[in-house]
Amino acid sequence: MSAANNTISIYSFLFYLVVAISLLGCGGGGGGSSSPEQEETPVVTLDSLSLTNVASTLKVAETIQLTVTGSYSDASTQDLSSQATWSVGDDAILSVSNTGLVTALSAGSTSVTASYGGLSIQRSISVKALADLSISPTSLTLAINSSQQLSVTGRYTDNSTEAFDNLVEWASSALNVATVSDSGEVLAVSAGAVSITASAGSVSSSLSVTVSPATLQTIVLSASSTQIAAGLTATFSAKGIYSDGSEQNLTNQVLWSVSDTSKASINPETGLLTALQVGSVSVLAAKENLSGSLPITVSAATLESIAVTPSVLSLAKGSSADVNVFAIFSDKSKQDVSAQVEWSNTNNQVASIENNAVSVTAITEGFTTLSASLSGQSADLSVTVTNAELVSLALSPINESIPLGRSQQFTAQGTYTDGSVQDLTSQVTWLSSSESTALISNTGSLKGLVDSVSLGNTTIRAVLGDIQQDTTFTIEDAELTSIEIQPASQTVAKGTDAQIKAFGNYSDGSHIDLTSKVIWNTPNSNLIDVLSASTGLVHSLNQGSALISAELEGVSALANITVSSATLQSIAITTTQSNVPSGMTQSLLATGTYSDASTKDISQQVTWQSDDVGVATISNNSAESGLLRALSPGQVTLTASLGLLSNQINIDVTNAVLTGLQVNAGSSQLNVRSSILVTATASYSDASTKDVSAQVNWLSSDVNVASIGNSASDKGLVKALSVGSANISASLNGVSATAVQLDVTLNPNVPKALNVSVQPNIILNNDSDTAQVNLVLVPSAEGGVIADGTAITLTITEGDTSRIENLVTSNGSVSYSLQSSYDGFISLSATTPDFTVSSGVLSTNELSDALFAKGQSNVVYENGTLKAGSIFLVLLRNLSNRVFNIEQVEIGYFDPNNGNAFVAFPESPLTAPEFISNGDLSAGEFTSVGYELDDDIEASIYIISYLFSDDASATNFSLDGTFNFSN
Repeated sequence: MSAANNTISIYSFLFYLVVAISLLGCGGGGGGSSSPEQEETPVVTLDSLSLTNVASTLKVAETIQLTVTGSYSDASTQDLSSQATWSVGDDAILSVSNTGLVTALSAGSTSVTASYGGLSIQRSISVKALADLSISPTSLTLAINSSQQLSVTGRYTDNSTEAFDNLVEWASSALNVATVSDSGEVLAVSAGAVSITASAGSVSSSLSVTVSPATLQTIVLSASSTQIAAGLTATFSAKGIYSDGSEQNLTNQVLWSVSDTSKASINPETGLLTALQVGSVSVLAAKENLSGSLPITVSAATLESIAVTPSVLSLAKGSSADVNVFAIFSDKSKQDVSAQVEWSNTNNQVASIENNAVSVTAITEGFTTLSASLSGQSADLSVTVTNAELVSLALSPINESIPLGRSQQFTAQGTYTDGSVQDLTSQVTWLSSSESTALISNTGSLKGLVDSVSLGNTTIRAVLGDIQQDTTFTIEDAELTSIEIQPASQTVAKGTDAQIKAFGNYSDGSHIDLTSKVIWNTPNSNLIDVLSASTGLVHSLNQGSALISAELEGVSALANITVSSATLQSIAITTTQSNVPSGMTQSLLATGTYSDASTKDISQQVTWQSDDVGVATISNNSAESGLLRALSPGQVTLTASLGLLSNQINIDVTNAVLTGLQVNAGSSQLNVRSSILVTATASYSDASTKDVSAQVNWLSSDVNVASIGNSASDKGLVKALSVGSANISASLNGVSATAVQLDVTLNPNVPKALNVSVQPNIILNNDSDTAQVNLVLVPSAEGGVIADGTAITLTITEGDTSRIENLVTSNGSVSYSLQSSYDGFISLSATTPDFTVSSGVLSTNELSDALFAKGQSNVVYENGTLKAGSIFLVLLRNLSNRVFNIEQVEIGYFDPNNGNAFVAFPESPLTAPEFISNGDLSAGEFTSVGYELDDDIEASIYIISYLFSDDASATNFSLDGTFNFSN
């Protein structure tokens, strides 16, 4: 057979085989003479394209892979990314590869298109670029050999922010003055000025750093608590006092240690202490051959419970809120353990919180329970995340002005579509339109803090997403005229805390809280502890009368704290109402009665507990101690304990529903630059009423005429800003009050402030030495004139005796000459119908009572001999505003081999200007002098003696610093 025939036979066979298979597939096989009709194969077609969603804005240089997927008529899908045709609307903003890889090039928004098979799909993509960097702190002064860690925040073109601490390159303009590490830690090398720059690509920011020639003189330690239960931790801080009187945080610069490692251990770099076993131990901090110490007690108290405050949160998606956790111990003491608990989460897709953190972040709509655990104890935090959207922002303060050199904290409140209000201070992006006038921080705990730079105006803006709000901010040329310590005189029982504040009175009538800015001191450190005075608390140690001073910019003030031997006898708990509607809050007050029949608010000192946290919780946080949060209907028992004493109160949480709100204002008319506190009263379905001033969201129809505060420190405080009318209203849980109209007028001759200053604030109690009490009424506007004869009542309190002087002004002021024979602190209170101010004068027979002196040494003393190289010095500060002349400083020792005769060192007495502070010691001024031995000296007692003269009283006096190294 030929090859051709073989080929034909094969094709014939295949043909018949295919036909046979098709017949079998069609079910035909037996007996039928006809074949079924052939079916056509269906055509599969491309129906649609889908493209990857881009949920967030890209950063410049960031890439994202887009995937285009084809959906077909047979329900199948196929990745077409490498087959599609890709294009962008604006190739200056984005580029796209042949496979769909998108690269962000510059800020803006444009579209990316994928085309295939006659179909196309488009996606809009936004790109943000780094707009600027901000360094925190905004200004810095360091002493030689000290350091400071800097932080950097990057702001993008869409006004979002990001921590850039690890994303910048650091540089110093003068390495001989200060260096900066790769992590942003500045180390001062020598006196001078230097610019520290942080750079990220082409964007940079600089910080001016001044290195002063001041040297470290002493180290002071502080802690939130000096009694710590075994097994828990506590953080310590260190403060350095320098030769120019300045103070600096040294917490991360000292070397930490403990005197007994069996009782406690401490991180040598951070000062984080862990209590190990019961006993006493000293915490030590060392730097530059100096050290400070603080004794602490590791108590035997055991942990009984922990409590989360608040325990219920409702947050809008994307927002956050702070919580704190307090531990309650068997001795009823308390401790903030927020940084020690471990958190668990039933749904970390809804909300999250990191261990050792205090901020809860809402992620997506839903509910979750966060549980805090510590040493076998736990407490729950219920978090509901809503889909409410931000509607508006409200800033506080509004149209504020401050003196140059001061700072101002701004807050931002957000109102959402469901009527809820949240504090968004830490979440908004803060902007200043003129950074040469004022800088505002976007970093960590400093968010919203403005530092004044120069005189002028700027606009402060808060931005969150598409919502923003502005307010004007003015830096004025006003001088600090006096400092007012409140209260000027108080009595506390030994072992309790005295609450204290310092306010600055300025030449423009401003009255500014300077508690955290002033330098606090006392010559009676054995009686009171002023380490926490910058937070508003002074701890009493021993019985007696203690002077306390506050100084800033050469202006000083005095106050007096008497520590009594009285002991706490009982605790009383009071509240405005015993019935609280569910969902509301109410403050409870704990009042202590002492053995001398005195009473004192001890709400911050007691430990608060709730016996049913499902019904109501109560806060131990110092900012809101005694604040009850009603959660669900029922009865709850609340306890306040301090030491072995306690008391209880029962509160009924009702299911009453809010039905109405009423705003109450004491006056409908205000003068520009005056203020008034308005209140809000709620009505409920059970016919009860309640003061809800601290819970409502306050609104002003025109914040440029009259602003109203919404932050914790100024809730309901209306400030009159300009002539006009504004409606003040309040809302709570969807219920709004009828607005109250306030009319603001301008009478420039009406006073806006009463300032008091006393010069000097220490006098000899000889009935002839004189202090001038100056009282000034500041008019509401420049050019205003206070009417002559305006009455001011001055109350002078000397111990248990008070007298009243009725004074009248001339040209807006009046002065009173105060003389006294009283030995002690004299309290002064000046009042008008609208103002009350206070001050004080120390009346004494020893002017040295107003001087603070502290000895410091670093010596080797062996066998009755002080070795060569040993150093001892005296730190001296004038706590008063009286100027003393320094005549000389004498330094020597008592010679034990010559009948303890005083022997002056060869250089003594010292009279050169550098040793006697140029001859005078002015208000608040700090000076020091020390001596280093060149040779061994066989003596144990050494003296540094200052000789002073006082021109006003024509008297001389001395102050001796005695060092006895045999002890």
